[in-house]
Amino acid sequence: MGELAAVFMRAGLEIRPLVEAILRDPSFAAAVYARPRYPVEWVTAAFAVFGIDDVVKAFELMTALGQAPFYPPNVAGWPPGNRWITPGAVVARAGLAVEAPVLEEIAGAHDPVTAVFRRASIYDPTPRTHTAATDLAFELRREPQRAAAALLALAITAPEFTLA
Repeated sequence: MGELAAVFMRAGLEIRPLVEAILRDPSFAAAVYARPRYPVEWVTAAFAVFGIDDVVKAFELMTALGQAPFYPPNVAGWPPGNRWITPGAVVARAGLAVEAPVLEEIAGAHDPVTAVFRRASIYDPTPRTHTAATDLAFELRREPQRAAAALLALAITAPEFTLA
């Protein structure tokens, strides 16, 4: 019996100890931020960040980014790798921020950087990402709408968001 199966059995089939064992395992930490999010994953998460609820637009964007839902290139599915994060794709992704319904929320926040990170579920940004965001917010402090769009674009293109 595997180690995780033993944990599960010892816990009387309780889920919580099993999930804790998975999350505490060193192999789990090594897998975090190990690959780019596929377009389907990225679009779903980004639309939640932006407050966009448009399935047609989501499907079109996923397709434009190279992963049409339910239409893989072959029976093996979509190929893994870094092809999902080309410079052109990153620019296209960042461009979505200018029309995000949550711009007012971010622009009106007491701390727009914290608001953007919270909205994007980036709970532990790297020092580099945090510095870039705070510098950007400071630079655009007199233009809250523009700062909000720029911060959203930065968050959804940051490694903490782009990588799974």
